[in-house]
Amino acid sequence: MSDNQMPGNWQPNPQGPQGPVHQQGNPQQFGPQGQPPQPQGQQYPPQQGYAPQGYAPQGQQAPVKKKSRTPIIVAAVVAVALVVGGGFLAFALLGGSTPAAAKGLPADSLAAVELNLNPSAGQKLAVKDFAEKFPELASEVGDVEGDYKKALWELIPDSEDKPDYDTEIKPWLGDSLALAILDVEAEEFVVSVQVTDEDAARAFAEAEFEGSSVEFIDDLMIVSEADAPADVEAIRSASLADDETYTADMAKLGADHLVTAWASEEFINQAIEASEGEVGIETAGFSAHGAAGIKISDGMAVLRGVSLSSQEIGDAELAGDFVSSLPAGGLGVLASAFSAESIDLLWQQLQPMYEQDPSMFDAFGVSSADDLGAVVGNQLALTFGWQGEEPQIGIKVSTDDPAKHQEVLETIASGIGIPGVQHSTDGDTVHTTWGMSPDELANPAETLGDNEAFGDVTETSGDTQSVLWVDVPALLSNEALGLGNSEEAKYLEPISGVGISGSTLDDGYAEFFVRVGTK
Repeated sequence: MSDNQMPGNWQPNPQGPQGPVHQQGNPQQFGPQGQPPQPQGQQYPPQQGYAPQGYAPQGQQAPVKKKSRTPIIVAAVVAVALVVGGGFLAFALLGGSTPAAAKGLPADSLAAVELNLNPSAGQKLAVKDFAEKFPELASEVGDVEGDYKKALWELIPDSEDKPDYDTEIKPWLGDSLALAILDVEAEEFVVSVQVTDEDAARAFAEAEFEGSSVEFIDDLMIVSEADAPADVEAIRSASLADDETYTADMAKLGADHLVTAWASEEFINQAIEASEGEVGIETAGFSAHGAAGIKISDGMAVLRGVSLSSQEIGDAELAGDFVSSLPAGGLGVLASAFSAESIDLLWQQLQPMYEQDPSMFDAFGVSSADDLGAVVGNQLALTFGWQGEEPQIGIKVSTDDPAKHQEVLETIASGIGIPGVQHSTDGDTVHTTWGMSPDELANPAETLGDNEAFGDVTETSGDTQSVLWVDVPALLSNEALGLGNSEEAKYLEPISGVGISGSTLDDGYAEFFVRVGTK
């Protein structure tokens, strides 16, 4: 296979790896595999009204519909979603550019996503190698002759009104595309597309972007709603790319990403306020902003995020062997370190729920920050597995009050009807198990530290505070779960594991990684 060919016998699939993206007249809804990355607890606004308008056969009038917000927005969202969902399989070998579309977004944008359509040669090669490990996904894309942009376009499922790439898109599409959210409630967006031929781009826009305002700033096409057009002169004098917070967050994130996303303090505050009423957790006084990006590194798909928060959560750190000494035979692990500040903050957020219904908390023996601290300790790890027909659960906690911790866990187990819970205490460490013995948790024959994939996908740059590990090969080989015989197994087979890790950095920033490793 030459360097300019796609791996394997790639043939187009009308449905694409993610299935149909839209139905005529219906709003778009993207699930976990079709949605840009988002911080835990955050909800992005529904993507409503984005379906391209229907095309009627020649000589017939199409039914009247609410004007859409342009196919290019759908293209942007779908492309980013496919990156996050693991369906990003395109590559080319030469070239590379720094994304410039953010220069066409308003300085007061609440959040933005930018897609690099011409990443560095190293990233293109990395994507090529990564794609070759997923032949089932690679077969969903046709022969694009090394054209990176065309491969992205081909990942968007075919429809009768999808423009032809070679004749309608390629003549004008530049090297980056960005989308900004200006108003969450009003669902006001602006799209900036780098173009190589303004006349061809304008002709395409006039034919396709009915109901939209289209303006140009140098080599950028600015697309917005006709009834809420972008202030092009304001963007020309000061764009999002000039904003100090945006530039600081993006600099902290680093370069050479396939796709990046940025969220302002105001956007995160609005998302938090929207979620408070649903979950009943108080987050008053919290503020944060940050950025995230996706790249391929060392055979892994890597999402890295950085954020700067107004709240201090202390210097808690997971000890090096606290997690790595856990049994290697489980399906996954969740672990976190807690400082006194983070426990006080957590209780402060839970307190409105406690004040509304204290009986639920009191029944489990948790009525204060001290009680909560005894339960979660300063380090907590949960390991879960499956043996035969029975789940195996182990909880390892380092706490200053082992007796209180054990008492609360026994109360919780009794309250929810879990039989056969066992405990063992060694100094300030408590091992609680169900379906396995405490000794199997405390002294396993094989540890996570022996699993190379675990170390690779949970690595951090700073002091590790949280880890989530999912052993994909173990999930597939577990007969009780039956995933090994499922249709999805062929897509999961090349994956060695999935890891999420979080840490604190020296300058007040926090970081998190989401990694998908390959065999």
